[in-house]
Amino acid sequence: MAFRLTDGPGRGPHPTEVAGYERARTLGLLPSVPAEPPSPVVFSSMKAMWGFVAFTFGMFPFMPLADGPIIVIPVLLGFTGIVAGILVTSRLQLREFEAGYARIELMIGSAVGRRIRFQGAAGVASGPEWDLRGLWLLDRHDRPVRPPVEGVMPPGYYPSPSRPGQLEYWTVRDWTEAYQQPAVPFLETPTST
Repeated sequence: MAFRLTDGPGRGPHPTEVAGYERARTLGLLPSVPAEPPSPVVFSSMKAMWGFVAFTFGMFPFMPLADGPIIVIPVLLGFTGIVAGILVTSRLQLREFEAGYARIELMIGSAVGRRIRFQGAAGVASGPEWDLRGLWLLDRHDRPVRPPVEGVMPPGYYPSPSRPGQLEYWTVRDWTEAYQQPAVPFLETPTST
């Protein structure tokens, strides 16, 4: 069965159109989503995000107490909290996606791949567009909100359209330029005679 999104084009070819897709699927190299709601990973991305928000805003009360050059300490700690929060939350979200679920419906940008960029006069972060409908959606209490939408593939590593023989992270809408060597080669190599 060929999966295709019906509500808009993505960037680059669909994974089913990339050389080696069928063999990678046969070898079990592609992402999969469980038929039943999955067990959550140990620490949720939402808990991590709120922890870093609390840490970052926890630095603000100390700013008036800091005088002169020492004010740099709570500012640096707050900035470190923001950066660490983005990176840790993104990595935890990827682990959740690998387990077959998401806790959010929409995501734009992430710390995966090299396609992260900042645009616009307001400095709005943007990056690869994600479609998480191919995953289970869980609430903050780990209860299923909705099952995966039939016909929508999950995000994950698929045969790369730009680096034959490697896997590239696909967000269901965009290729991220985050590459991975497959555990087993999936492209047929010509044999010399």
